[in-house]
Amino acid sequence: MIDHKGYLKLTDFGIARVLRENNGSDTSGTPGYMAPEVLFHVNHSFEVDFFAVGVITYELMFGKRPLKGYTRDEIREEISSN
Repeated sequence: MIDHKGYLKLTDFGIARVLRENNGSDTSGTPGYMAPEVLFHVNHSFEVDFFAVGVITYELMFGKRPLKGYTRDEIREEISSN
């Protein structure tokens, strides 16, 4: 989004979660942009958002996502096989 001064702003589109200490069961978002910690139900912090930004950057540079799967299971399998 762009604010009234022309500055680019990152926004949340309704899938934000309150950060909890034991959040391994919390998953939200699009599987292709989820960090492995989220996909594998491991406790995580805000760093998973940087993973998503990295996926978006890769996609902007190369025109495709770094992982080929579309579902959580397909992406988990691809991560596990590497």
